[in-house]
Amino acid sequence: MAFEKGKSGNPGGRPKGVKNIRKEAQAHCPAALAVLVEIMQSTTEATKDRLKAVELLLDRAHGKPVAEIEYTREQIALMSDEQLEKLIKS
Repeated sequence: MAFEKGKSGNPGGRPKGVKNIRKEAQAHCPAALAVLVEIMQSTTEATKDRLKAVELLLDRAHGKPVAEIEYTREQIALMSDEQLEKLIKS
């Protein structure tokens, strides 16, 4: 659906509750991290749960790892100029 030129697609703006939810969630971050550390260090939790806690902690501390994609010469030869430009810029 297209909007009229010069007219907002969201005249009411962002819902007021969104900001409050974010602040509330941020207030619980230290406790949430403490729970993750507790699970990670636990000797009674399942290994998969401990590894998930480690993964979540590392993602928050260092960001998620970037996936590298390798292309073959054949794949590159089939790409359009626009696709190649986009690939170079990324």
